[in-house]
Amino acid sequence: MNLSQYQKPRNKTILIIGAPVSGKSTISYGLSIELGINQIIDTDIIRGIKVVQEPMNKYINTYSFKSWELFGKKQNKKNILLGYEKYSEQIEKEIFGVININDSLGRSMIIEGVHLHPKLIEKLIKINKLQMICLSVNSKEHKRNIINRLKNSHQQPRFYFDNFKAIRGINNFLVDCAKKYNFPIIENKNIKNTISSIIKVVNE
Repeated sequence: MNLSQYQKPRNKTILIIGAPVSGKSTISYGLSIELGINQIIDTDIIRGIKVVQEPMNKYINTYSFKSWELFGKKQNKKNILLGYEKYSEQIEKEIFGVININDSLGRSMIIEGVHLHPKLIEKLIKINKLQMICLSVNSKEHKRNIINRLKNSHQQPRFYFDNFKAIRGINNFLVDCAKKYNFPIIENKNIKNTISSIIKVVNE
């Protein structure tokens, strides 16, 4: 990919927001190469540390797309969003800490993850050096992403597909959030095109 016409952002923190299995990690890695940004933080790593620290915390010891189970037996919109927000807010302070430390060091960084929830976004959007991008995928692409992930995983298809309604609910919720706070939504259909689109946004 030849993107030499784009400039490397100075001291920019780029947040890649999206639902589970929407391609955030792949896009973030490719983006880091093109922009020469060495620091990538996956919020799942932060969550993993928190799990060790708080092994009895039921809201962090689950998955974003299974957290609805903590609020009822039905995989409906209400339970999906209640679960997702409660799950995500568990590492809000830690995400803020990472951003503040990195900013004090004057480095560029990419943060990607499902934990970048609306209440956190509302606070982060006031920070000038942050650039937020929402990755979205349609239902067909989402299923394809899941199948591709399972090729190299011990997990069974039903682990994701039994909760596909929740996964799609989180995707749609985050897209609505991006519209509300007016930050870019990029449809992730093609890796090369998605990275190119993000770089254009970052360098505007």
